[in-house]
Amino acid sequence: MGYLVVSLFIFFVLYSKRFGNVLSKTLILLCFFSLHFDLLEVPFIGISFEELFTVLFIMLVFIKYRFMRVPERKLIIGLSLLLAIVVGFFFLIIDPPSTKVVGPTDSWDLVIYGLRSMRNASFSSENSKRLLRMILYIIMILIFANLEKSDEVTNNIVKYVVNFGFVISLIGLLEYVLTYLFGFNVLRGIFSLVFRGNYTERLLIRGNLFSISVLNGEPNGFAIGILPGLMFVANGFYKTKKHIEIILILAYCSAGVFSSSLAGFALSLFGLFIFITNRFISKRSRQKVLMFSLALFLVIIAISSDYYFSRLAGLAGVRDAVGSEGIRTYSIKSAFQWFLERPLFGMGLGTVNCHGAIPALLASTGIIGSILWFLLTFSFDIKNWRKSVLFIIVLLFLSFLGTIGTTYSILPILLSMNFWSERS
Repeated sequence: MGYLVVSLFIFFVLYSKRFGNVLSKTLILLCFFSLHFDLLEVPFIGISFEELFTVLFIMLVFIKYRFMRVPERKLIIGLSLLLAIVVGFFFLIIDPPSTKVVGPTDSWDLVIYGLRSMRNASFSSENSKRLLRMILYIIMILIFANLEKSDEVTNNIVKYVVNFGFVISLIGLLEYVLTYLFGFNVLRGIFSLVFRGNYTERLLIRGNLFSISVLNGEPNGFAIGILPGLMFVANGFYKTKKHIEIILILAYCSAGVFSSSLAGFALSLFGLFIFITNRFISKRSRQKVLMFSLALFLVIIAISSDYYFSRLAGLAGVRDAVGSEGIRTYSIKSAFQWFLERPLFGMGLGTVNCHGAIPALLASTGIIGSILWFLLTFSFDIKNWRKSVLFIIVLLFLSFLGTIGTTYSILPILLSMNFWSERS
């Protein structure tokens, strides 16, 4: 698969008649592999395709726009964030905490089941790697701040992210149907031949649902991958015909529900809520069409309600956990304990991790680094109540989804685009 991706990129470069096309297609490939194929690595190099296309995109931007105007406010915040991270490293080196931690490369599952122990918090090469990734993230933020001024580039990004997510959602639904019909995961059997790896052994049955993950490794990763496209459609950022909007939102939400991921279930509910709320306010769709789509989706929810009610009960502690909610909540509680031990600058970026991007960020960079990260990533008028509600929803998502790696990936950048000014 790695060779196929490299060949695809070379083809795009040769096919593009203008340098700007190469730039746009590199960004499109970055979004695609970051969201949907994040486990694939570049042959011989050992880095992810997200990292490869991030570096390539930044290089191409600097070649094309040598004197690109850098937003001063964003630059100051980004440099302040790097300074806060370095200060956290300083305290980590001179006064290592005695607390045992779970690092970014460690598995919480193995720790919980006693197959691996927590380790001492100390400075290592993992901290340097995460600092480099955060530097790349800040550069990407500065670049996207300039892209906001270009309707053409922005609309292309949104279009491809939505279309890619839609196709992945359909593949996920096809994976579910074929698994239900044949009793084993047919698509993963095909994937094992094309992409290498024994995907057929990863057949998961949760309650009365088969899991959907396509090539993201697990259902939670699949749900996170379709989140930006879902948000673009639900928030009205993707301009298209009314009936196509309905098809897109139903495909996204159905895939999220049938993924067997609690995250996918929550994303689907919130996505549908945002979609209907925005359409009622803007009066872009008739009430009958909206209510029909809502009723149809509620039928889909009813099919799988027992499973998700059991998971929500497990999350609340009312009954035994059905999925990973026990591990997830324990990791988040541990992250807040690490944060309280070093609340200002955290344990150091790359020292700890948990099943939640925001708790991991708090534990890693402290309150100062976390505030700077939010100011860098999200910019909107707090008086705009629709944007404020949307921000709270995004905050909830990132509190229970992702890891520390999410905070320097393309995902929060794409989510931040929902807070840009309205486009025609």
